[in-house]
Amino acid sequence: MLFHGLMNYDYNHIAEDLSYKTFYMVLNETSTREYYSSITGMGQGLNPFWGWSNLAYFMPLEYEARCNNESIFNLSRKLYHKFKQNNDMD
Repeated sequence: MLFHGLMNYDYNHIAEDLSYKTFYMVLNETSTREYYSSITGMGQGLNPFWGWSNLAYFMPLEYEARCNNESIFNLSRKLYHKFKQNNDMD
């Protein structure tokens, strides 16, 4: 994702701007939409839509936590192994 690439290459000010503008764009709608106009920022397409548009809610959190794909993957793997260990029936 472009957002993560910007953070990986130290374009943090652009990543921050992108994350918050995207976040506020989806908050201006009464529900999450399928896609948004590049001109007006208004939601279009399916209503409600529960797909990639939901990422907009997490972008500022990822920016503030300085998360990247590797740290998210490592955390997911750690949680998976913890879950598996706690749920082993052997």
